[in-house]
Amino acid sequence: MRLTISERMGVLNILPPQGNMATLRIVRELQSKLSLSEEEYTQYNVSQKIDQSGKIWIEWNPEYDKKRVNIPISKVESDIISQALMKLDQNSQLQLGALPLWDYFVDNKEPQEV
Repeated sequence: MRLTISERMGVLNILPPQGNMATLRIVRELQSKLSLSEEEYTQYNVSQKIDQSGKIWIEWNPEYDKKRVNIPISKVESDIISQALMKLDQNSQLQLGALPLWDYFVDNKEPQEV
């Protein structure tokens, strides 16, 4: 699947932090696939920020968020992502930034090139 940096970070933020052993192994593999490489950190001018409350987030040159990178995501991995999105939706915790992820993983619409 072809994903932008913000979509990759969005998926990382919704992956379940707990589950059975098989699910956790798959989540760990997904984290590895979706995380930015050292090369990407440099190429996209990624930096880490911390606000006064201690919340940590990353920023990058927004121009690079138009670029989509092919991330191989299996059916099982896709199911874990879609289940996480549906759980957030069920609990009214889905955020606006997750709508493209919903389209890809729940409604099975391919990401559009920007």
